[in-house]
Amino acid sequence: MSGPSTRRSGPCPTSPPRRPSAWRPSVLDAHPDSAEAALSRRAPPSFHAVLGSLEHGPRRMTELAEEHAVRLPTMTVQINRLEDPGLVARGSDPADARVRTVELTEEGRARQRAVREAWVAFIARELDALTDDE
Repeated sequence: MSGPSTRRSGPCPTSPPRRPSAWRPSVLDAHPDSAEAALSRRAPPSFHAVLGSLEHGPRRMTELAEEHAVRLPTMTVQINRLEDPGLVARGSDPADARVRTVELTEEGRARQRAVREAWVAFIARELDALTDDE
């Protein structure tokens, strides 16, 4: 080993102090008494992204996988986790019955809207808390 370590522990002295981690709204937390919410208190951001991709109508599973840069089996797992609590429904393409599609249910649309509103309110509060120097 060469000489004493110059590595410092703790925050950088020139960095602003870190704020404590805040509540992060989740599509699966919209109904906190549900078993689904208890199972997934912190839904991955990818769940919200997938729901957002479905806002304008049904999409092919392969399109979703490509858009989110994951393999089809990974997207299938995500869709399964969103389908279990009734946030999405699977279907087939009328032009090609071999193609599987996914669409938001009314419940999924309502929860996505609630989460988006919660995020906007959260960000607005955080921005309001900043000083002029921050």
